[in-house]
Amino acid sequence: MLLTSARREELAPLRWEDVDFQLNSMTIKDKVDGQRVIPLTPYVSQLLATLPRRSDWVLAAPPPRPAGSWSRASVTTRH
Repeated sequence: MLLTSARREELAPLRWEDVDFQLNSMTIKDKVDGQRVIPLTPYVSQLLATLPRRSDWVLAAPPPRPAGSWSRASVTTRH
C-alpha cells in the first residue's frame, strides 16, 4: 500500500489479470471513479513478480495447514 498509494480495500481484491507487467501498471477498483490505473515502479513490479501464484488473487493467503499439523514456532514451553 505504501509503495502504490492504494488503499487496503483497493489492493485486497487485486487479481493477477489486473497487473500488466508489459506496461508496468495495475488496474484497481476505486470507490470514487470506479477504477484507476497505477503505474508500477521497477521495484514494485519486481516485488509482485516474485510473489507465488497460488490463486487468481495477488495477495492470496497460503493454503491452510492440515488438521493436527504443527510447527516449531507454534509450540510453547512453560518455565
